[in-house]
Amino acid sequence: MRDMAIKTRKWIAWGSILATMLAASIAFGEDYGPCYEAYRTSGLTEQQMSFDEFRAFYSDTICARSEDPS
Repeated sequence: MRDMAIKTRKWIAWGSILATMLAASIAFGEDYGPCYEAYRTSGLTEQQMSFDEFRAFYSDTICARSEDPS
């Protein structure tokens, strides 16, 4: 009975750690915006063109930041 309680506490501890790590990665994850979404849907692989190359190549069109003057 005591061993089962120890195992249960360990599983709860590991679950808490993993949940915290997941929440932190979501909260502090980098948002690339529409440029990254366009890169992912383009079908290009890392060997063909990296995301940085894609962003530099399409910086005037797809990846242009729309500045709202208001």
